[in-house]
Amino acid sequence: MSDAQKDILKMLADKVISVDEAERLLKALNEGEQRKEENRSRFDEHHHGFRFHSPVPGIFETLGEAFSEIGPMVKQSVEDVMSGVMGDDLGDVDEEELEPEELVNGTCTIKPDTHLILIHDWKTGGNKEELRIQGVSGEVCRVLEAGAANVQVRRNPTHVIMQWSEGPLTVEVPETVSMLRARMKGGNIYVQRVGCEMTLKTLGGNLELRDLHKNFSAKTLGGNLLLTVEKDWQGHGRAQTMGGNIELVIPPEGSTFKVKAITMGGTVKVDKDLHALESKQSFPGKCKTKVQVGEGETDSSISLKTMGGDIEIRRAPHGQ
Repeated sequence: MSDAQKDILKMLADKVISVDEAERLLKALNEGEQRKEENRSRFDEHHHGFRFHSPVPGIFETLGEAFSEIGPMVKQSVEDVMSGVMGDDLGDVDEEELEPEELVNGTCTIKPDTHLILIHDWKTGGNKEELRIQGVSGEVCRVLEAGAANVQVRRNPTHVIMQWSEGPLTVEVPETVSMLRARMKGGNIYVQRVGCEMTLKTLGGNLELRDLHKNFSAKTLGGNLLLTVEKDWQGHGRAQTMGGNIELVIPPEGSTFKVKAITMGGTVKVDKDLHALESKQSFPGKCKTKVQVGEGETDSSISLKTMGGDIEIRRAPHGQ
């Protein structure tokens, strides 16, 4: 039994994660190891079972590079879960400075330049849930749906933290929020027209981010990602999944940035009218593509990465 498997079983025994979560993590680890063994077997069969002591130029380098991608992705996924379902929820927020606050008719006022943190309480919540986030004007944050009844709110001068354990949740995020962080135990997250920077993470659910305006980071283990960026989008974006597909939808015109897409065991599909700076498929099953969107030099970029899934980069039709 590997150290990673022992860590997962220990978390299960300590009731840090549920049986379902443990099964998903163990499955992800096993699939990663199986891919490595299958790739190694295909390589051995291709060379009649012999292992060469002197490297064949090109082949061994790409093989080692491919294997080096798998281990860190599996390891990082386990470490993410162990550190609180894919990351440190509160970051540098001092919990002693946070004061409880009651929602008034499901609302609270958020001052300009505030960071909003949404946390699904994975230690007590038992079911997959759903989080919908809608950007709105003004300074009022409104909480809707069944989950609103058990939302706990805490705040300090610069942060508002909302935490809940049961029920689907819809949150209207006002334009006064400068940074949004959301973490789900295992449900889907849907985001639309939020104008601030975002960091979104879920375990085993899908992520759908529409009308992206600024920097973003989206991460899931075992789910799919759909990303659509607004016209004239600039900044830096990252999207990563293990075992899921990624789709990036680019506006018909007006944007200039670069895209780097990497998949292990999948394919990268790019619209014909997009300029591929580089596209390379290497043994065993690694596909790496770089795409230029728009013309001219730019520092703006989006990184897409998946293991065992496909990546599609396409333009939205005119009028959408």
